[in-house]
Amino acid sequence: MDGDVRFKSLSYYHQIEDGAVRGDGNEGSIYTQPDTGLVMHNQTQRYTRVIPAGAFRANAKSDEIFVLCASNSMKDEHRIRFEAECCVEILKAFNLRARIEAKLPAGSTFMAKAVSYYSKNDEIGIRWAFPDKITFEKIDCYLWQDEYRFAFSITDALDFGKTSQQIQIPAPGTTELPKPSTIAEPREYNLTTRSLRDICRIHVF
Repeated sequence: MDGDVRFKSLSYYHQIEDGAVRGDGNEGSIYTQPDTGLVMHNQTQRYTRVIPAGAFRANAKSDEIFVLCASNSMKDEHRIRFEAECCVEILKAFNLRARIEAKLPAGSTFMAKAVSYYSKNDEIGIRWAFPDKITFEKIDCYLWQDEYRFAFSITDALDFGKTSQQIQIPAPGTTELPKPSTIAEPREYNLTTRSLRDICRIHVF
């Protein structure tokens, strides 16, 4: 409440194993893995192929994008599943966004908005090229979180086209997408704004 704010890199959440509560091995990426198979169109040779159990993944630079995760709602389910002892209610999100952005280095890219959720059967479309969109998307098993997040990068990691792509073909019988690679030490970024007591309220459970 005194203004100290800690952001974690997207890659930080790859290494948390808690049954899809805080941990998310797909954080910083989006993928499609249709139950009916991955449809691939070869435009140069003009043919279409279906890859059973295939997946297409687009990855942002997850160790260069930092997030502060919040929620649009305050529910008992959140308290129970996060095993929370307290909750900070943000009364004026716009003011918090402004205070965070004011403390970032010149040239940083900063965003804040609600997270959207998708199914592995959804088409990715052109989203694969937009790391700013990828940063605010999660697979739909996290829908219960109703997440709102603050995100920034001090590099070009949120710029258009700064993604990598993979076509993955799991072994026969495998239905889960392989985990993305992770860095050895996930990064964090700490900043200090003015006191947050005028725009936030703390609830102790």
